[in-house]
Amino acid sequence: MTAAAAEELPGELGEFAIERELGRGGSGVVYAATWHGRSIALKVLRPDEAATPKERDRFLGEARILARVQHPGVVRVHASGVLPDGRPY
Repeated sequence: MTAAAAEELPGELGEFAIERELGRGGSGVVYAATWHGRSIALKVLRPDEAATPKERDRFLGEARILARVQHPGVVRVHASGVLPDGRPY
């Protein structure tokens, strides 16, 4: 994990053990993490994108919708929530 990424997200986030940054996009950062012994990808909204309640609600709304989708071509959502600093994951 880069120094910048380590500042943005702790080594552990609740039940998630953050291993490294996988990539950055227009609105978020994706990390490789471990959750309940399973390797997962964890997306966290960037701080500048999480600045407004509207953006946080949009992100969490998308996570709720994706959690209902079951298709081999769509990433499965196992959990979503909000970090202590207000950023959703």
